[in-house]
Amino acid sequence: MGLEVGVLLGVSTMLLWGLSDALFRNPVKAVGAYQTLFYFRVALVCCFGIIAFFVPMPQITIWQLGILLLLSIVFIASKYATLKAVNLGDISVVMPIVNSWGAPSVILSALLLNETIPQVAIPLIALILFGVALVSIQRLDKLRMSKEAPLAILGMAAAALSFTGIVYFAKELGPVYPALILEAFMLVWLVGLHTTTKHKLHIVPKHFAAICASSLLFAVGTVTYASSASFGVAFIAIPLAAASPLVVLVIARIFFKERLLWHQLAGAALALIGIIALALV
Repeated sequence: MGLEVGVLLGVSTMLLWGLSDALFRNPVKAVGAYQTLFYFRVALVCCFGIIAFFVPMPQITIWQLGILLLLSIVFIASKYATLKAVNLGDISVVMPIVNSWGAPSVILSALLLNETIPQVAIPLIALILFGVALVSIQRLDKLRMSKEAPLAILGMAAAALSFTGIVYFAKELGPVYPALILEAFMLVWLVGLHTTTKHKLHIVPKHFAAICASSLLFAVGTVTYASSASFGVAFIAIPLAAASPLVVLVIARIFFKERLLWHQLAGAALALIGIIALALV
């Protein structure tokens, strides 16, 4: 029963997050990373607030709020790095790198969630990271990294810590409130940044609609992802959820006409194979 639940939650999250990631590509290209990040967070807080209205509020300690506050800083760094990378290059390069956070998250799940990881997972994690390295390289003959890769790798590392933290607190607070608190903290940071810098907010209605749709898909996907902790199947759901770049690659090829080089495509394939294999261990 646990296997079926884990696969269902993981696949649902993969599809929802993949569609969400693909939708913010055009807004980022049109109005930039900061604008997209700000309005995405506003819409996401609203989505989680509506969902939380139907869920009993758990008892939250000061310690939990403090850790979530620190995680919000890591999370917002991950998201800004990801969007900035998309603004610099192709989303079909950025998302396979960023969403390979499933590999380091498996290690963190063992440390923080007390889940047992088979030894066979170690070479699979190495395979995923090798795939990430291939995707990051723009010129294979000169081993030159693409301009968006460093920010994407930073986004991957920060995302691994953030999403593992969400699952950790979901065991105590449920699948909704950890994400809601994180999003609320991130919105506070962004409002503070806006009031202390020269950033000007402007958004085209059609891009705002895409951001709202992206935030809704991400919110529902986060709930299905965090729910895996309640069933004790996070080790299955996490790698499957992190396979969402597969959805992005298909959409980027069909709708955005982005084309990966052969070694980048091979790297993305290796990373995805490794991620899915982790779920089947």
